[in-house]
Amino acid sequence: FNLPGIHSGWRKQQNGQNTSRRKSSRQSKQQLQKHDQFQQLQNLQQQKMRQFRKLFRQKQRQFQKSLYNLNSRINYDFPKPPYSLWRLDTEPTFGKTTLTGKIFLLNIAMFGLQTMYPQMTAMGAKRSDMILEGRQLYRLLTPVFLHGGIGHLMANSYSLKSMGANVEQAFGQPRLIATYLVSGVMGNVFSAIMSPNPAVGASGAIFGLVGAYYTFLSRNQDLFGNMATRQKSALIETMGINVVLGMVNPMIDNWGHMGGFIG
Repeated sequence: FNLPGIHSGWRKQQNGQNTSRRKSSRQSKQQLQKHDQFQQLQNLQQQKMRQFRKLFRQKQRQFQKSLYNLNSRINYDFPKPPYSLWRLDTEPTFGKTTLTGKIFLLNIAMFGLQTMYPQMTAMGAKRSDMILEGRQLYRLLTPVFLHGGIGHLMANSYSLKSMGANVEQAFGQPRLIATYLVSGVMGNVFSAIMSPNPAVGASGAIFGLVGAYYTFLSRNQDLFGNMATRQKSALIETMGINVVLGMVNPMIDNWGHMGGFIG
C-alpha cells in the first residue's frame, strides 16, 4: 500500500530507540571506565602503603640494632632485638582510648579542684627557694598538673591535644608519659635555677613533647621526606612565637619552656 508517512514514522521511532541504546551503552562504558580508574587508584594506594610499611620496618630494625649496639657496650645484659618500639596502628579516638585524652581530662579535673580549693595552687606551685634548698621536691612534678587560669588551661589543652596525639602515635603510651613527666620535671628544674618566681602549668611538659617529636622527625628525615620538613618548620615557628610571647609577657615562664624542650 502506498501510505505516505507510515514508513518514515516507523524509521524515526527505530532511530530514536537505537540512539537511546547507544547513549546507554556509552554511559555504561563510562561507568566501567570510572570504576576501573577507581580500582587502579585504590591498588596504587595499597601498593604505596605496603612499600611504606616495608620501609618503616627496615628503619625500625636498623634503629633496634643501633640501640642494641650502643647499650650492649655499657650493659652486657641488655636484651637483644626485636623490641616493640613503634607500631603502625590506626589512630585511636581522642579522649576515649588515648593517654593524651586522659591527661587532658586530668588537667581539667585538677583545675576544677583548684577552683574549689584555692590553697591547692599554693601547695603545689613551683617554689624556687624550696627546691634549691632541697625541700618539698614534689614541687618539681605537681606544677605540671596545675594552671593559673582558664585561659592558661585552654591554651595548654589545645597544645596538648595537637602535639600529644602525634607523639603518642609515634612513640606509644609508655614513652609518651615518660617524655611528658621527665620534660615537666626538667622544665621546673631549669626554671628554679634561672627564675625566682613561682610558676604552674604543663607548658614545660608540652615543650618536651615538641622536642621529642622534632628529634623523631630529624632522625627519620629520609623516611618521611617533605612531610618531616614541613612539620619541623611548623614546630620551629610555634616555638619561636612562644618564646617571643614569653619575652613580652612577664607572666610566661620561658625558662620552664626551654628546660622542658631540652629535657
